[in-house]
Amino acid sequence: MNQSERFAQYSNTISTIKKELEKNFYFQEEEALSQRPDETSWSVVEHIAHLNLVNYHYVKQLENIDFEGLPSATSATSSWFGAFFAKLMRPKADGKPLFKMRAPKALLPVSVVHPEAKILPRVAFQDLMRDLSALEAIAAQAQVKNVTKIKLQTAIGSWPKVNLVDAFEIVLAHMQRHLAVMKKIQLN
Repeated sequence: MNQSERFAQYSNTISTIKKELEKNFYFQEEEALSQRPDETSWSVVEHIAHLNLVNYHYVKQLENIDFEGLPSATSATSSWFGAFFAKLMRPKADGKPLFKMRAPKALLPVSVVHPEAKILPRVAFQDLMRDLSALEAIAAQAQVKNVTKIKLQTAIGSWPKVNLVDAFEIVLAHMQRHLAVMKKIQLN
């Protein structure tokens, strides 16, 4: 798959995620979105808040890239680390995660860290949609630019750094993982 096709695929995946979020959660009552399935699990809105924290980390870095100043290119690939980490994040075909992962404390929803805090579902949802739109725009800009030298910090720290393809693979797999969990919460 060439670079243009890869980033077009990322845009399509983002579009699909946006549609699924709107269809499954946008018109839900605030109480339903805030309801935890049990004491140790996150609510739908807490998953959205967590996604916002992770996505903000990447979007902030990506928005600072001067794509206009980059030369043209036709190929960009994922590193072994990015491919491996994205595979660990991506849910299996049945929607279940490959294995459970704990979020770093800095990426926990505020209501998990401070139980008295309340996340406003509409605000969290709007923030997520804004970040998804920003990622779509960045994917469109990256389709024909040489992005192989762009290195980004992951949301878990300054090491390891990942390339732009890795970042998209990881972010999208992470969103798919949480979307699958959110759908499961909605069904129960």
